[in-house]
Amino acid sequence: MAEVVLPEAQTVGELALVAFTDLAALTIANTMQSEQRGELAAQLQRALDAGVVIEQAKGALVAQEGLSEREAFERLRRQARSQRRRVVEVATEIMATIRHP
Repeated sequence: MAEVVLPEAQTVGELALVAFTDLAALTIANTMQSEQRGELAAQLQRALDAGVVIEQAKGALVAQEGLSEREAFERLRRQARSQRRRVVEVATEIMATIRHP
């Protein structure tokens, strides 16, 4: 069996410390990537949820006011801009009004 020769400046304890810090750095990097993936998943879910509400509000405007889908979206967008709000907020408000007149 070959004998491992360590440089004089590096003892087994020093090598163990280097290995431990490398492992800790990898663990931290993996944790950060996992958190970023979780954050991205949450952002995508919010975007999907917002899209559903906007589509529902468009459908309600089409049904109630005889607008085309494009006209319904333009109305939502115009109202949001004039009130300095997000389209999803206006859509949520419209759906709340329809559900609870």
